[in-house]
Amino acid sequence: MKSHPIHFQSAVEATIRESRIETLGVIHKCVKKTTGDYEIPAKHTPVITNVAAMNNDLDMWGDPENFRSEIFLNENAIKQKLIFGFGRRLCAGETYARYNIFGSIALLLQNFNFFFVEGEPSSLEDKVPGLIISPKEL
Repeated sequence: MKSHPIHFQSAVEATIRESRIETLGVIHKCVKKTTGDYEIPAKHTPVITNVAAMNNDLDMWGDPENFRSEIFLNENAIKQKLIFGFGRRLCAGETYARYNIFGSIALLLQNFNFFFVEGEPSSLEDKVPGLIISPKEL
């Protein structure tokens, strides 16, 4: 996907980050008692990644509530990989998801014009929280 226009690719990355449906990652088992700045109670302790917190971290994303695709323009590999988890158990469907989302968005933009409906709310922020995030009923 390196040959695709960089601005469109960064918009796809931002879309993936913004539209995550799960809040928790896969359970990992710690192989040592410290990970980064965190001290784990014991080796082999199960740890669950809080994906929602990672994708909304102010220190990492600056302004996570607003759609800003420019944060992916510098090709920061860590930020792009964080979207799909981390470590040896990185999401197995990452490549499939990236190409599928890229192709779907490209086809939609190529073939349709999108507009907000006048008089209707234009926010997509009403979501039902939980293990899987879903939109409120329309």
